Amino acid sequence: MHSGMTDAAIATRCSNHLKFAAASAAQSACECAHPQLRHMFQQAAHEAIQAQGQLTELMLQRGWYVPLMATAQNAGQFQQNLAQVARESMNVVGAGGTAPSPGMGTGFGAGAGYQAPRF
Repeated sequence: MHSGMTDAAIATRCSNHLKFAAASAAQSACECAHPQLRHMFQQAAHEAIQAQGQLTELMLQRGWYVPLMATAQNAGQFQQNLAQVARESMNVVGAGGTAPSPGMGTGFGAGAGYQAPRF
């Protein structure tokens, strides 16, 4: 039975699932008070990141993923935004509040030079 999905589409879905698994495990590690469970979540995040990196290499080799190259200006802006988010997080946490969600305002993601793969 042929599902109609190309290898590139399957690889992209797997990559997205691995990124979600890494983010979920990292968040769970941050929220876990039990040292052994925290370590298990950290290890799961690390393994998902490694697997996603290997899959990305394969996708690059096959031409299924073509990232846009960051300019010096984009990289500088990202660093500035990330530093600002870190400062704001420390101010909020230091004041007894809740830190902003990861990735918010960092300039990273769909608007920061990501180009969706072509199938």
